[in-house]
Amino acid sequence: MRCTTAEPLRHVLAGLRRLLANHPQIDAESGRVRFVGYGVHSLDVEVFALTETTDWGTFLAIQEDILFRVMDVTRGSGCGFAFPSLMPPAAFPAVAETTDRRQAA
Repeated sequence: MRCTTAEPLRHVLAGLRRLLANHPQIDAESGRVRFVGYGVHSLDVEVFALTETTDWGTFLAIQEDILFRVMDVTRGSGCGFAFPSLMPPAAFPAVAETTDRRQAA
């Protein structure tokens, strides 16, 4: 995760905790969201929850839903996702544009 100050990160954590607590297919007691440390280029957040299904296809659908909602909560809080710095800039157009502007200066 990528945030410039602590307040947006706190907002993300609170939003993700609400997400897990209110999701109809997640065992609310199992949900856990924690800021667990600093990565090389990221703020590391752990999200853990148990689903209330034993069917693999249903699990994958729940996981996908949660991942999209995590993206919505994160972006809505003003944070973003950290990507490895070894990725080619062209893989992320906004990064490539910023890099091109810096090199032109």
